[in-house]
Amino acid sequence: MRIKVAIFEDDTVRLKGLQLLLNTADGFTCAGAFDNATDVIKKIVISEPDVVIMDIGLPAVNGIDAVKEIKREFPYLPVLMQTVFDKDDKIFESIMAGATGYLLKKTS
Repeated sequence: MRIKVAIFEDDTVRLKGLQLLLNTADGFTCAGAFDNATDVIKKIVISEPDVVIMDIGLPAVNGIDAVKEIKREFPYLPVLMQTVFDKDDKIFESIMAGATGYLLKKTS
């Protein structure tokens, strides 16, 4: 059984890299790769992920607001925030919005 992951990331190189990594890793597959969180619920319904990786700093609809929307419709869907921010306020805000956890982009 493969874990299906949806990625929301506005950096095209990073988005493609994560997609490639997931599609070549044992036990994982990329269910969807999106460069924004506009219509996030529709994108979740279409991709049917088991977990979401969400960038905090997305254009139009930021990742924190997207997590709030996801959690209203899919309260048990795990969402991991991915961010360049290492400031406690953005991370704390993400967790308070319903994120399961977070990953710093600079982590190897």
